[in-house]
Amino acid sequence: MFIERLVSMVKAVTRESGNRKKKIERLRALLQDPEVTKINFASFDDLPLPLDPNAKVNGICVEKATLLKSALMPCRLTFKTSTGGEYVTMFKHGDDLRQDQLILQIITLMDKLLQTENLDLKLTPYKVLATSSKHGFVQMIEECLPLAELLATDGTIHNFLKKHAPMEGAAYGISPEVIDNYIKSCGRV
Repeated sequence: MFIERLVSMVKAVTRESGNRKKKIERLRALLQDPEVTKINFASFDDLPLPLDPNAKVNGICVEKATLLKSALMPCRLTFKTSTGGEYVTMFKHGDDLRQDQLILQIITLMDKLLQTENLDLKLTPYKVLATSSKHGFVQMIEECLPLAELLATDGTIHNFLKKHAPMEGAAYGISPEVIDNYIKSCGRV
């Protein structure tokens, strides 16, 4: 029922005429109007988050809900957890996430198997849950910087690492631990 109501609301928002800003306003209005959506998205009894059943959520932070700049305008939803924290997700409608989900499950499994053999590739696989062939959730990894933004700001990954993890006298002028993590995560300096 929760997913069905969320899908109905997202469809209504994306069908609205107007620019992205107006659609975000409509999204926030619907999230806090249980009369229209038939569910109070802002506050509800604890339930396991479908994307991550270990996380118990009890509402969506309405003021943080937004639509991302993309053709399908996925929703960025911040859930309130029962422990007082937040869990940030992207809800995509009009996109089939089943292959994404499968590939990330395989990557997670391979990472765990390699770690049992003492080979840590320093991966941080995010979670994906296809709730149908047309919509689903993607875990948002907070405090990360898109590569395009990093390159626009610092020019190269080397410059970025040198700026954020400098170590005088070290190879490349960067902390060896940071270089090691970067190389293990399949990057190149």
